[in-house]
Amino acid sequence: MTRLAGELRRTRLRQSQLYLLLSERLCRHPFEETLEAAILGGVDVIQIREKERTFDEFLRFSQRVLEIVAGRALVVVNDCVETASRLPMDGVHLGQADLPLRDARLRIGEERLLGISTHDAAEVRAALPWADYLGFGTVFPSRTRGNLAGIGPDAAAAATTLARHCPVFAIGGITIENIEALVGRGVRRVAVCEAILSALDPEAIARSFKEALDPASEAPTET
Repeated sequence: MTRLAGELRRTRLRQSQLYLLLSERLCRHPFEETLEAAILGGVDVIQIREKERTFDEFLRFSQRVLEIVAGRALVVVNDCVETASRLPMDGVHLGQADLPLRDARLRIGEERLLGISTHDAAEVRAALPWADYLGFGTVFPSRTRGNLAGIGPDAAAAATTLARHCPVFAIGGITIENIEALVGRGVRRVAVCEAILSALDPEAIARSFKEALDPASEAPTET
């Protein structure tokens, strides 16, 4: 793995707007079909989030995801630094209760991406020296994330401003119906889960998200 690999990943990350948290149990259709459709719709980053699998099952599932994605999106793994180290992952995403960022950086090296979930300004500031990107929320009420209140779009906008050059993906209960509340406050990166995974047409929903985040953007199409 070369320095160039890390630079290319970070360049792609800065250009990314739509981040998908992939959980097979939430997919309306077979996960392979859902994942392919999401990529065609314009998803830029995929986080593999399969907390209920054994390590070997998780490893096999992650390998299958990498085969389907085939470099068309960045792929990061939730929590499991070991999986990120054993497979050609683009990075790892951690929670506040996981391995400290400094230790994780030492484990995965400088060429892989390191992300972390944040919930307030203090956590954003603490993450900036180590993280390549942040997740911030829960923005809107979300059953998936176990938060039935939400901290609101203004907080996501403030976190985006505070982080400056570090990409921030607003997360939590984001749908096509409420995304304008974020876009109107200058938030141009979101992370979604059920809104795409449980959709009847995941490709169309992903494309709608991309168009809402950047009307000038064009999702990739098959040739």
